[in-house]
Amino acid sequence: MSPLSPSLWTLLWTLSFCVPVSSPEVVRLTAELGDDVTLKCNVTNKGNIVVVEWTRPDLDPEYVFLYRDGRSDPDEQNPSFKDRVKFKTDISDGDVSLILENVKTTDSGSYQCRVVQEGTNSRKEKSILKNGLIRTINLKVVQKVVRLTAELGDDVTLKCNVTNKGNIIVVEWTRPDLHPEYVFLYRDGRSYPDKQNPSFKERVKLEKTDIRDGDVSLILENVKTTDSGTYECRVFQRGTNSKKKRNTDSIRTIKLKVYQKGEKEEGGHEEGGHEEGGHEEGGHEEGGHEEGGHEEGGHRALHLGLMLSAAVLVSTVVGVVMFRKRSPYRPAAKEPSGPGRPGGPEQV
Repeated sequence: MSPLSPSLWTLLWTLSFCVPVSSPEVVRLTAELGDDVTLKCNVTNKGNIVVVEWTRPDLDPEYVFLYRDGRSDPDEQNPSFKDRVKFKTDISDGDVSLILENVKTTDSGSYQCRVVQEGTNSRKEKSILKNGLIRTINLKVVQKVVRLTAELGDDVTLKCNVTNKGNIIVVEWTRPDLHPEYVFLYRDGRSYPDKQNPSFKERVKLEKTDIRDGDVSLILENVKTTDSGTYECRVFQRGTNSKKKRNTDSIRTIKLKVYQKGEKEEGGHEEGGHEEGGHEEGGHEEGGHEEGGHEEGGHRALHLGLMLSAAVLVSTVVGVVMFRKRSPYRPAAKEPSGPGRPGGPEQV
């Protein structure tokens, strides 16, 4: 058989790159603000684990958690994760899952898990780490949203609680659509009515005078139709930040709808909301769920389909080439025309 033409070699060479290689597992995960989430990662080979890397490539430094030589290395860790991450369990069985506590909206991002086991590679440590990607987790942190309905003239309680029982020095209740936006401002042990939007003057107060237990719920009295809107609760605690500045993460968002008396009975509740509390919005991103998330559907089936397609295409091309080489094309003999050709009409 004669050698393949250059164009055919080019085609086969290109097809060889169409067969995909197995890629690290990708998981999508959603969590609500303030929750603790588990970023799952497991090693199939039960060898001695010498290095575990959890990273966020978009951050600098990128390390969420770094474990090597039998201990964690907080010096390499991004400061935003300090005292908020830990292993889920003993890693000797290959489970290097990470617990991320009290998640913030800024924790949304792509997390990568890498593991180095003793004897897996003789090259320098850094090159081994970069080749050991096991899993990528795309985390989305969403705000807790409560829908609340009330009748005109009612007193309503806007619930908000702090999970960490630290010393509370600032409490902010705001309506971002108003100017000034403050519904209620508490700082250094007292309220600041001069910063408050005039429409809430003498109509709001903390549900508890002692907020050391973390309950910073707000009572809004004699509600008006103009009180309908989105309320945000923010808290700043001493020791959570070296600088005394506003915490941009709202703990809770409440959407309040005030009805005229009798209107609610005619129109029903707004999107399932209930007076004095409401309920949190459901729904998760792309099928992901808390405490593990959901594997991206169909990516393995796609790989298999592409591999089969490429194999069939290569086999077809090679088969056609071999057939042509063994059975060279020969033009058919030109049939005689006119009277007297075999099978032609008899002459009269």
